[in-house]
Amino acid sequence: MTKVVVIGGGFGGLSAAIELANKGFEVDLLDPKSELGGKVARVEDSDGNSFDCGPTVVTLKDVFSNLFTKSNENIDEYVKFNKLDIIARHAWSSDETLDLFADPKKSFEAVAKFAGIAEAKNFHEFSTLAHELFTVLEKTYMKCQKPGMLKMINAIGLRGSKCLLQAGAFNSLWEKLERTFQDERLRQLFGRYATYCGSSPWEAPSTLMLIWDVEMQGVWSVEGGVINLARALKKLAIKKGVNIYKNLCEEILSYNGEITGVRLDNGSHILTDKIIFNGDFNDLDNYLINQRIRNKRVVNYSRKNRSLSAITWMMKHKTAGFELCRHNIFFNSPYRKEFSDIFKKGKIPSDPTVYVCAQDRLNSGSLLPGKEERLFLLINAPANGDFAKISKTEMKTCQASVFSLLKKCGLEIDAPQKVSISMTPQNFYQRFPGSGGALYGRPTHGWLSPFTRPSSRSKISGLYLSGGTVHPGPGLPMATISGQLAAEALMEDLGLINQ
Repeated sequence: MTKVVVIGGGFGGLSAAIELANKGFEVDLLDPKSELGGKVARVEDSDGNSFDCGPTVVTLKDVFSNLFTKSNENIDEYVKFNKLDIIARHAWSSDETLDLFADPKKSFEAVAKFAGIAEAKNFHEFSTLAHELFTVLEKTYMKCQKPGMLKMINAIGLRGSKCLLQAGAFNSLWEKLERTFQDERLRQLFGRYATYCGSSPWEAPSTLMLIWDVEMQGVWSVEGGVINLARALKKLAIKKGVNIYKNLCEEILSYNGEITGVRLDNGSHILTDKIIFNGDFNDLDNYLINQRIRNKRVVNYSRKNRSLSAITWMMKHKTAGFELCRHNIFFNSPYRKEFSDIFKKGKIPSDPTVYVCAQDRLNSGSLLPGKEERLFLLINAPANGDFAKISKTEMKTCQASVFSLLKKCGLEIDAPQKVSISMTPQNFYQRFPGSGGALYGRPTHGWLSPFTRPSSRSKISGLYLSGGTVHPGPGLPMATISGQLAAEALMEDLGLINQ
């Protein structure tokens, strides 16, 4: 029986471990954290209120369901999902709000009411193209081991190539949106999808428009928080025989340039010539202490080549005025300045977009009058947590800007100055060393950038990669797919499945 060590219990590591255990491998998964899940996390304040402080929803649910099905299990027996009718509520002022729905017809009608019938028709064409793009790229890019431009063009054929040209594949997402919508607010709304990959819509490729199709396929909340999906994966992994150790891996061992095992923080060793590293790719050097093997590593990302970080606030308060649903986005203007502040000036944006997750609301959005509710607020920020610290004055100014925008849009929060928990790029850097606080690896900037992410196979024989900083990219479904691709690559190299 071949032994494989998986370093890191994020969604990529868990999915890789499950895939390999299903094939009869002996799998040891190492993660010192009290809860597995990587960036999926849940925190509790001093009053006992718990908050999702990472991903707050699930998309592409079939990615997770299929993992359970292949394990002869039913995911619905492990975790309960609630499909959201309203994907998100968007606001620019108290008089400008737009809901997008899981029902395409409702979304069309909402856009028509908000921006006019001509823009609704543009929205329909945009949605159709986003769906075609997802269909074209799902197998040829997302689930492909090492996608390359020429390889992908050959795979998608004439029809797929035509779809890429229609999407403006060599242009930025913002350029595509400028050609699609006349209404600046709609450009902002769909330009925000670049931030799902930690990027600027002025630099990200237009192909990221397919994220809208991902959301149209369904957005689910998880009963008890997304952490319960991580717990379900852990439970499945243990059932399939994965050994989980709450130990920190201090070193990836090697001899003569070959992987030989790992050294743990308790001084013990696990011998193996097959390792899956499920962590921030930029943190890998901290594990490769042997210089000979370290030299095979890809060069570090520079500080200027980091994706977005964030500042978040968690609180439990009464709200009034603006009717919140589960997911709410409040837009500021000018929009471009937000990304100029972050990527060019390296500072907290003065007029940020604000995301609010009302964690006690589901589809109806209703809440009992006078009841306090748990709120998770997030703005984009530069990934400089390893060399910059936000002063109390900067934090206070930033917080004032955030709540000023919410008030402008009609949302009143009782005692907004009373924040239970906050996190900054410095906190994210401490949680994920090597990242600088970046939450998505390197940014997806430029049309070639999707092909430059590290793939499942590292340059070191026997060392494989998974997680949101490698192909196919960030987000729970993509990280889960990355783990499956890493397991697949490992088995291919052992001759167990055909390449």
